[in-house]
Amino acid sequence: MIPSLDMLRGSLHALTRQHGDGLQLQHLYELFPDTPKGVIASRLGILARRGELESVDKEHIRYTGQPTLNGLAPTRERAWRLIRIQQPGWTVADIACVIKASPNHVARYVEFLRREGYVALVGKKGTAPRYRTTAKGVQERYAPQPEEKIYDQYLAVKKAASRLVHLMLTRELDNDIDKVLVMEQLAVLNTRFCKQDENTTLNNPPEEDTNGED
Repeated sequence: MIPSLDMLRGSLHALTRQHGDGLQLQHLYELFPDTPKGVIASRLGILARRGELESVDKEHIRYTGQPTLNGLAPTRERAWRLIRIQQPGWTVADIACVIKASPNHVARYVEFLRREGYVALVGKKGTAPRYRTTAKGVQERYAPQPEEKIYDQYLAVKKAASRLVHLMLTRELDNDIDKVLVMEQLAVLNTRFCKQDENTTLNNPPEEDTNGED
């Protein structure tokens, strides 16, 4: 399971209460033993870029919980501060007008909040949807942020390897169609791992020792 940012925040809060500042990364890794450390590190990097944690040294971090937001995030932060205190029936236009932001940006953020359960539809004002902030939203102090996608350069080969294993275990490999499916997955793996530059050691193995042994 890959932990969400909210799961990591909750874990960091708990570890901070238990251990104080200067959390050991190993403590966090132990909470998610089935998740590769690189994935957790990538998500911690997202929180670090938002200013929610900082590095103490190579093995320790400090969780601040105070986001320093960039890009569209300041718009979301201003919008969220206003949304939390609004009476039911507010619209995207109301929020955008007060914070002087693009209605399109606010609309996309409000739709994210609706999907995550922080706000809910309560009707329409003309053709404009009207919203209310839910109990979940009122309790959330910091502006919820959409998850950033983590680029995985090996995603395609991981999928091919998974499909290959599934085929090998579940299909009749003498079947011509299944043979083609197997070859397709092997081709993906071959393209990624077997086609090396002419100067690599695969194509230019080290010279044998010609001196021999005495």
